[in-house]
Amino acid sequence: MDAAEVLVAVFKRRFDRDAVFGVFHEGCLCGLRRTSHGRGGNRMAERDLIEEATEGVEDPDTFREACAVFGDAGALSRLRACRADLVTQLRLIGRNRTDVEALRKIAHQTAGRAGFLGFPALAEASAQLEEAIRTNASLTGPLQRWTQQARLAASGRPDACRDDTPPKP
Repeated sequence: MDAAEVLVAVFKRRFDRDAVFGVFHEGCLCGLRRTSHGRGGNRMAERDLIEEATEGVEDPDTFREACAVFGDAGALSRLRACRADLVTQLRLIGRNRTDVEALRKIAHQTAGRAGFLGFPALAEASAQLEEAIRTNASLTGPLQRWTQQARLAASGRPDACRDDTPPKP
């Protein structure tokens, strides 16, 4: 699929956001299919690295889509950066070094990244925190959920923080 085909598909669907993403996603998958065929043993080593690095990702299918868009190395780089940012943000929040506007920015940034990298629960918790800030609602519950999900995503361990256990420091 080339750029002209993408533009035609977008125009036919009248700039619907979901349609644009669908066309883009379809094109990325076509590219992934082309590049994943014919590679030698290196591809297997790359897959093993991805499996190890993505331990604890809630939705591996979504992460594989990120790999299709950014390439394996690009997606892994984004995952590592996201996890590092979460660790920093958790420290700031834990030390009460954030104001409401900083929390809103953290929640907004995290919502998109988490959803795209395979952490739907963190994306949802981020959206709830951002909504609570926007509506001047109590932040206690949403911030606690966000913190719990952020720790889970940052740790890379599937059992790091469950709903029935308190967040681990």
